[in-house]
Amino acid sequence: MSRGQYILKRLIQTVPVLFGVTIIIFTMIRMMPGDPAQTMLGERAPDAAIQRMRHHLGLDKPIYVQYGYWMRDLLKLDLGTSQRYRVPVSSLIWSRLKVSLMVVLYTVVLTILIALPLGILAALKRDSLLDTLVRSVLVVTMVMPSFWIGIIFIIAFGIRLGLFPVSGYGTGFVGHLRSLFLPSLTLALGLAPILIRSLRNSILEAMRADYTRTARRRGSPSGP
Repeated sequence: MSRGQYILKRLIQTVPVLFGVTIIIFTMIRMMPGDPAQTMLGERAPDAAIQRMRHHLGLDKPIYVQYGYWMRDLLKLDLGTSQRYRVPVSSLIWSRLKVSLMVVLYTVVLTILIALPLGILAALKRDSLLDTLVRSVLVVTMVMPSFWIGIIFIIAFGIRLGLFPVSGYGTGFVGHLRSLFLPSLTLALGLAPILIRSLRNSILEAMRADYTRTARRRGSPSGP
């Protein structure tokens, strides 16, 4: 079987899985307590208005018809209107997705800035005080829960020192960076130990490799 046929086979196999997932999600939504029509119109809305809203939303149709309507809107990326904010759900998701994506990118940058120099220094200064200190900090940050580190950062840098906001998204690019620094740093400290350890081990393996020894014998500079 070629690689293209294997990928095609896997894609075909995901179709019934995705179909089953949509059924489960739809069932869970319908099992939630409360009447969406009454929630949208309020508890004091007359029964006639509630029935009209139920008809408008298709809630008076059989369950399989409701599922068909739900799938149709899902395929069109029409997620409906939020019952709480009275705005399209897609706009709410996008407004929050931008913040989440920026946190992810910010976390990646901070992780690289932390892990790259520490991993290289720990490998080049193997078994030194610096290497021992880096590995000790790795153990602490890996054991300590991220939410606890976040609380410490909020108290120390947000409340006590007032260097960074403890909530909100800020205004402007610089404001976004300041507002998202503490949560991004918290996440980065949870990821950096894994990258530092992997980078340190990779450099040490490269330093012990045959081609490195051969290069040293030919006069190339060796590490510490």
